[in-house]
Amino acid sequence: MHILGLCNGSLNDNSEILLKAALKAAVNEHFNTTVSWMHVPSVAIPRHHQPDNTIIPDRNDAGRQRQDAAEPDDREAAYNAIMDADALIIATTVYSHQSPGALNALADAILGPYADVSNAHRIKALQVS
Repeated sequence: MHILGLCNGSLNDNSEILLKAALKAAVNEHFNTTVSWMHVPSVAIPRHHQPDNTIIPDRNDAGRQRQDAAEPDDREAAYNAIMDADALIIATTVYSHQSPGALNALADAILGPYADVSNAHRIKALQVS
């Protein structure tokens, strides 16, 4: 089992400390568990990004043009890390009963119906047949 932690706060703040404690406890509880974590505000998302079927597979956005290669873009790596994880732990502060902007921006940039693993397999099977 692989657990991915998403830390949505400042580096070395309470969210990161609690996330690392949870990941360490998971490894100590189950010896075959692997863990990794991602600092959400550090994920590079291009300004004015458009959905891109070369980054997020199985999307049917053929009319879109690819972003300028000079602009950093970590969407593919973040998407793959999330899709490859068996479980997610999200550590974030809460402002006015909602998560901060960096987590929402990441979700808007890469998530949606294509980030549901079972749905992604179903869509891919339909495209093949």
